[in-house]
Amino acid sequence: MYFNDISPGRSESQLRFQLIHFGEARNIAKAGAFLGLELILIDEQGTVMQGFISSNRAETYRPHLKAGATYTLQIFFATRSKEIYRVAD
Repeated sequence: MYFNDISPGRSESQLRFQLIHFGEARNIAKAGAFLGLELILIDEQGTVMQGFISSNRAETYRPHLKAGATYTLQIFFATRSKEIYRVAD
């Protein structure tokens, strides 16, 4: 399965991708409260997608994340991306 094949909702299909970059997502309106980890992913067809790991699961996965590494997901939840972006320092 590739990113273009994903539809919103729960999926148990196998998805392979490379992690390009990841970093912390914080709520600047609430004193920098930690929201989770933002991920930039690329599949074997060269399609780029954003991923997110919520704060309640971030510490489980953070030690295993490495930019440039290839991962496989078997159970995941997909949603449509929000089209509102803010630029922050």
